[in-house]
Amino acid sequence: MDNQQAERWHKFSKAIGLAVKKLRHKQQGLTQAGLAYRSGVSQEYISAVESGEKGMNLSTLGRIARALDKQLSEVVRLAEEILNPEHKQ
Repeated sequence: MDNQQAERWHKFSKAIGLAVKKLRHKQQGLTQAGLAYRSGVSQEYISAVESGEKGMNLSTLGRIARALDKQLSEVVRLAEEILNPEHKQ
């Protein structure tokens, strides 16, 4: 992976984290700890993902999406909208 690809991947990972945070906030009262419990990952991991410090694999993203009662594609679509707000669908 060259530097440009790595930078795009990093930006996308951060957008995924912001999408997870936004979706979690839409579910009133769902804390990071609650999402961690529902998805089977640690609260520290959720925090690191939401802050853009960590990325995640598709399997984990799928578990988090299901814990948010969303399809994986919905999380990815929201991340794309965060990256490209002018192309919001």
